[in-house]
Amino acid sequence: MRNKVIASLLLMVLSLIITLPCTLAESSNLKRMPSERWLPRFVDDENLLTTDQAEELITKLDEISKRQKFDVNVVVIYELGKRGAQDYANDFYGQNDLGLGSDNNGILLLLAMKDRDYAVVAFGYGMYAFNSAGHDYLADIFLPYLADDEYFEAFMIFADAVDDFVSAAKIGAPYDEDNPPPS
Repeated sequence: MRNKVIASLLLMVLSLIITLPCTLAESSNLKRMPSERWLPRFVDDENLLTTDQAEELITKLDEISKRQKFDVNVVVIYELGKRGAQDYANDFYGQNDLGLGSDNNGILLLLAMKDRDYAVVAFGYGMYAFNSAGHDYLADIFLPYLADDEYFEAFMIFADAVDDFVSAAKIGAPYDEDNPPPS
């Protein structure tokens, strides 16, 4: 009889230990976020930039992201595999918890070297700041540098343009057909 009581008490304690963390997590209603970013805002799997260039770009991306409260990212990969650049970029953004705030506000420029393809995807506030005309304008700004294999210049120009586009959107004037960016 005594062994049954001890076994029952141990089972109850073990049940509490197992279920308590799950109950607390469910009751908090908070999105589980890492305390620090898992990835830098510039990922260069192909080593296109020198260390100094990469550090300068990361500093710029970090500064713009913090000031604008809008996550700006550039990712260079070797190939897309069987996926399209847009799908790959969307998946990369989501799987790596990119974006700031509850709407995951941000933008990602993905460059796939083997495929010679790219994608720009925007989330949250970025869908307002980078409407379809805005996407086209943005591409016109940095693509000529990519076409000439001037990667550092292309990425820095992309970052500056994103900063400008977000600023324009914040004052209620996102770049579109009726409001093109200054030349």
